[in-house]
Amino acid sequence: MNSLRDRARLLDERDDIVGAAAAYEELLSSGEASVDDLIALALIYWATADSGIAASKGISRDAEHHARRRLEEVLGEAVRRDPTNCEAKFWAMYSTFIMYKQPEHDEIDALLDSGPNRCEGAFATMWRVGRGDRAEIPAAQAILAQANDLKKTSKGRYIARIIRAALTSLRLEDERAGQ
Repeated sequence: MNSLRDRARLLDERDDIVGAAAAYEELLSSGEASVDDLIALALIYWATADSGIAASKGISRDAEHHARRRLEEVLGEAVRRDPTNCEAKFWAMYSTFIMYKQPEHDEIDALLDSGPNRCEGAFATMWRVGRGDRAEIPAAQAILAQANDLKKTSKGRYIARIIRAALTSLRLEDERAGQ
């Protein structure tokens, strides 16, 4: 195990996003960071760049702006390191979509569902159920029911929050439709 990675993950699990980001940056500087580490760092920056989360943690506006810039740089690095990594490409596209409304939904759909290389994982379920794919409801519920590492990290907390919101939206839609 890598002690820098362990420290970064522990700080993330403690929801110390400032400390976790610094630890992951140190890991990145050491040359030992994996694509998964870059994705973890990016999702920590995603949380830091969220004005509501930043305000609740007393994070300055400058730190928010730095996080937004680093988010894009770190995800770009993850994609450059492994252009076939579906999750890295997803988060790069997703963060750009959320911040700038580009690319279009269809481009992300195509990435996740193209041909025999259908992307799987909590991130893909989050996107699909968020887009109203009712076939993904059991997978989404299973993700939320798991008491595993997913919900301990910034990435996992974000995925769980989006899935909960999407499932609530679908349930309310069903109730309005009388189903």
